[in-house]
Amino acid sequence: MVDSVPCPGRRFSRRHRRRIWIATLGVCGLLFGWVAAPGAAEGRTASGPHDVADLLAKAPQTGRVNVTGFVARIFLCPACPAGATCKPCLGDHLVLSDAKRSLGPGDDLGPGDVVLFADRALLRPLRVGRRYRLEVEIRDTQSAAPPMKDMALVKAKAAR
Repeated sequence: MVDSVPCPGRRFSRRHRRRIWIATLGVCGLLFGWVAAPGAAEGRTASGPHDVADLLAKAPQTGRVNVTGFVARIFLCPACPAGATCKPCLGDHLVLSDAKRSLGPGDDLGPGDVVLFADRALLRPLRVGRRYRLEVEIRDTQSAAPPMKDMALVKAKAAR
């Protein structure tokens, strides 16, 4: 009889222990989200580019999408001095719209408007009133009413 399954107490070679360890880390990484699933590194995007109303109608729940629209507002949270108690801030964001318009503080969003969170470095080169094609990642959080989850800006490119 061939002993293909190691018996308890049988020692594995260093090479086999390393392979088992790497396989275990890989499986745990995929299960717990420590590493990207196959295809995630390729930057797959949903069909697009969408306009804002189309994106809101389809309401994707995960992944990355391309959306084209006009920047209607850019908001950067003000700095809070050390030791001061400041009002909470929603976060640095922009409002993307299907229509070329400008929103002021306190203006309501229209049916063709969406809020995209972003780092300041990504927001600084953008200008209100200009049209952009944006790659957006759908987050797991939801700050506003359904149907859309929060979206984060990945990259922006001027559109015609």
